[in-house]
Amino acid sequence: MQGMLATWTDFDPAGEADFNEWYNTEHLLERAMVPGFYNARRYVAVHGSPKYFAMYDTESPEVLTSPAYKHILENPTEWSMQVMPNFKNFDRCVAEQIYQYGQGWAQIALAFRISIPAEEVDRVADRLIETVLPIATEAAGIVGLFLMKPLPPSGGPKPAETKGAPITLFLSASCLDEHAANDALHGALGPHALKSADIPARFVKTGMYRFVCGVDRAVVDRARALQNKPA
Repeated sequence: MQGMLATWTDFDPAGEADFNEWYNTEHLLERAMVPGFYNARRYVAVHGSPKYFAMYDTESPEVLTSPAYKHILENPTEWSMQVMPNFKNFDRCVAEQIYQYGQGWAQIALAFRISIPAEEVDRVADRLIETVLPIATEAAGIVGLFLMKPLPPSGGPKPAETKGAPITLFLSASCLDEHAANDALHGALGPHALKSADIPARFVKTGMYRFVCGVDRAVVDRARALQNKPA
């Protein structure tokens, strides 16, 4: 079963330029170079909060508790130590993927953080997979759908997390543009559609995010080759 890590954060505008430079030039590649990571990508909010959203796909959920990943968590770079303590409204989700439609990335990502009671998760996930998501795959402009079931926290150093209800399901949709994303939010993935799967609107935090940059396996392989190249 494929794994996934998602994070959300705000940042003080006074240091935002440095934050973005760190994320784009160091942090994404550092994470993506961990064995078992497929990619790393980040987005900025069109609407919704926190402002910044990132996703990382892995070969399995176990990659996110592996010694290699724990090593970089426990040994942050100097730049990371300067930036990460200043995260605000931070949220983090480590999960296993339980449904996938489509491949690749798109210009717009919809992120649904769902916080239903834990005992309802499996039943509601089945309802989404059986009734809502098949219809959403037919919606114009939706090129990817991914439903994830979060795993228990694994520990490790990280900024103070958002206080509030824990994420018990995470749904992401890749959309070709804002028009397709807005149509989805008012139709195939809107409140009425989610309610049909027994997910009241009050249990959902929704954000629309525009793609900023990403690192895929090909870039990672080239970076590893350069690291291993004799001087």
